[in-house]
Amino acid sequence: AAYKATRLSAGAGSIADLCCGLGGDSLYLPERIRVCGVDRSRGTLMAYRHNLGTMRAGRAAAAVEADVEAAPVKADAAILDPARRARGKSDRWQDQDMSPGWDVIERLIARYGSMAIKLGPGIAFPDFMNSYEWEYLGLRDECLECVVWTGSLGRPGLMRATELPGGNSVEAQREDIPDSFPEPGPPAGFLYEPVKSVVPRLPEQYRMN
Repeated sequence: AAYKATRLSAGAGSIADLCCGLGGDSLYLPERIRVCGVDRSRGTLMAYRHNLGTMRAGRAAAAVEADVEAAPVKADAAILDPARRARGKSDRWQDQDMSPGWDVIERLIARYGSMAIKLGPGIAFPDFMNSYEWEYLGLRDECLECVVWTGSLGRPGLMRATELPGGNSVEAQREDIPDSFPEPGPPAGFLYEPVKSVVPRLPEQYRMN
């Protein structure tokens, strides 16, 4: 969240934190940025306001109890962290279980323009997401999430892998990936697994099972 805040704060005076939860993303935004949390749970919003009021020098935090698609919140940019396992059928984060789903996410991008959308690192993206930047975030060799940066927050068609806490990154345009990775040869005596944040979305022919 602290790393994402450094990218979100560039040029944004106000941010809507959609599906804000307890405020994990909003907490790290600079105090100069006006932030409004949106969630359907009144109890969650009470905790959100308390946490931000405590961490942001006692400033009152705006919060709206609403469905994120219908919330009357205007902002320069938005954060979205879709709820996981909405149907309660799995202990894994499946794209069909997200709430909101892809159709609503597409409409939210059209509405806000610049967004940071937090998704699972192994999720399969629909075609409309291909025009945005995807950044895979790793922490101490665990790939934690993929952030899709839209509008002015990202670079179209870019794929980036960033390893935290150091912040070292590798990146390439998605269309160049087949030319950037050589064909792997047959396994030898040892298998080497690179940093996990680098490998989630390589094309199938470059993956080793």
